[in-house]
Amino acid sequence: MKRSLFFLVVLFVLGPSWGRAQSAAVVETSSSADSISVVMLPLANHTGRIKAVEMAERLICAFLDSVGVDCIDPQAIRPVLREHRIRAVGRIDRRGASILRQTTGARWFLIGSVDAFREAQPLEFGFSVRLVDARDLLVDAAASGGSSGHDLEGLFGTGRRRDIAMVARRAVDEVLTELWEGGRWKTSPAVAAPPRARCCIIPFDGSSRSWRDGDAVSGMMLSALLKAGYPCLEPGVVRETLLRRSKVFKGEIDLPSLEILTREDSIAYVITGTVEVYDGARGDSPASIPHVSVYARLLDAPTGRILDSWYDERTGRKGQTLFQRGRTYSLVDLMMDSLQRFVERIEKASADGEKHS
Repeated sequence: MKRSLFFLVVLFVLGPSWGRAQSAAVVETSSSADSISVVMLPLANHTGRIKAVEMAERLICAFLDSVGVDCIDPQAIRPVLREHRIRAVGRIDRRGASILRQTTGARWFLIGSVDAFREAQPLEFGFSVRLVDARDLLVDAAASGGSSGHDLEGLFGTGRRRDIAMVARRAVDEVLTELWEGGRWKTSPAVAAPPRARCCIIPFDGSSRSWRDGDAVSGMMLSALLKAGYPCLEPGVVRETLLRRSKVFKGEIDLPSLEILTREDSIAYVITGTVEVYDGARGDSPASIPHVSVYARLLDAPTGRILDSWYDERTGRKGQTLFQRGRTYSLVDLMMDSLQRFVERIEKASADGEKHS
């Protein structure tokens, strides 16, 4: 993170009066051969715990540093966000992306959220992260995952993790390894192969215990779509497009807004829905397992037609075999299993829609 420290020093030297004229010096510096490749934006917090975000950002930065990624971390980029009044916690819009690209020379934005955090037994940590192309604001790669203190538990409680930092580090390393391999970012099949029709997500509504649950599941839905090879527009851009017409949606969208997304952002499919249950395991016993329930819809953006709707409810016991083998203890992993089943239906529904179009 040497470049991050240098960037922070530049900000302190220039002071709060740093403006567009002074920004040119940073542009010149960052446009060199060893220019900054990634700006990591502050993570969205869907847990209500400040410690969760602090721990996640620290672990992500440590991972990036260990693999040699030149990155501006959230602490270093926050003064720039304040200076230009950019709202970029867990998202980025066109205006913010343009300013950050000019002032840092970044090739990608690393954007994400902490979706599960529990310090009491059973320990739980889960998060989502996506790599967004700074030029066109399409998501190049995304992943979601989690870890529980019970994941590696054997007979008589052996192997159970009792340190939340260890649980969080395992989740961060596993998720980021999905995005980074062999010294480069692993792009989604949506980027590497001939593209499918472009998708976007309207944030899921949350009718469960917390209003944040819908936002958490929206990020996981994005990860599931990218993994299946669907190109997705950065959610912050979708929000920006709708806000220009004073529209904000959760779990639904009207036909005029679908027409706008089709015309301005070339969106073919819209996914939205409602999270009914998003409950992590409670209690120290291995018998305590997560429980999720979600309703989702696939919409044809040009016509507003519902191509598919789907409901799924499951607990960590689904897939369990003898001696509790195959049981899922991570809340985020359980929800991802559910959403990936929906994406399989999307593939069939979108293929049928193209046949009949």
